[in-house]
Amino acid sequence: VAPPQKKRAPDRGVAARGRAAAMERGAGDAATGPSTPSPPPKRGVEVSNKIDKECTLVKVVYSPRPGLFADLCLCVDAQGLRILRAEISGAGALRAYRFWVVDDETAFKLEHAHLNPISLAIRDAVVKQGAWHSVHGADAVKISGEAFLRVDVPRHALSLRAPDRVGLLRDVAATLLHRGVDFDSLRTFTAWGSDSVPTAVVEGSVVADERVAALVGTRVSGGAEWEEVMRALRDVAVGGLERGGVPASAIATMTGGRGSPTRTAHADDAMEGAHDDERGGG
Repeated sequence: VAPPQKKRAPDRGVAARGRAAAMERGAGDAATGPSTPSPPPKRGVEVSNKIDKECTLVKVVYSPRPGLFADLCLCVDAQGLRILRAEISGAGALRAYRFWVVDDETAFKLEHAHLNPISLAIRDAVVKQGAWHSVHGADAVKISGEAFLRVDVPRHALSLRAPDRVGLLRDVAATLLHRGVDFDSLRTFTAWGSDSVPTAVVEGSVVADERVAALVGTRVSGGAEWEEVMRALRDVAVGGLERGGVPASAIATMTGGRGSPTRTAHADDAMEGAHDDERGGG
């Protein structure tokens, strides 16, 4: 009778490597196999109270076009909504634009009866020619539309922190639009400091095509030129569109004559401090 064979100890290194490989493939466990890929996004507009407990979600999936994000911000502002968070994601043929909003008067998510009218207003903002066409003309629209799909067109990193206020993101987007610059990706939210003062955080990348700059009379390719744009954005953040070098005629065209929303007390304080610094005060 042959002696009993000893059981071979499992190679724990192999098992660990197998789990790591499964996780890289997107599977939760090696035994379950690869996960099913998510379906590609479809174009459309969604305004829903079901996705977030505190906010109404406005989601637009559409082909990127010059000024679309600014048009959406302008539309949201015109509907009396406050943006608490926003993002732009995706690449290539489609972009997803998401806004987490509340009613500016009540600070709560929208009532159900208001969802469809808001959705219709957002759809109009998507399909109409928009502020980019109104401010810069058809040639700039064509050139900028091509720039989104070209990898050789310069992108600039944008990082802005400012006292939070109603309409801040709208004013930032409109200021960039006036200078022939558009968002390519974006993540914005509100942070709370130890002093309980809300700070708006805007981070992302923007597309700056020199051909568009030549048409609109601005230059943003160099470091010093881009820093000048950032200075304008910081002024706009605390003081509204009127402080960003945007002509009154362009402001009226983009906002329908509404100008910048009333600043918060925190923004007023910040702007007054900036004035003190400019005058050499403490």
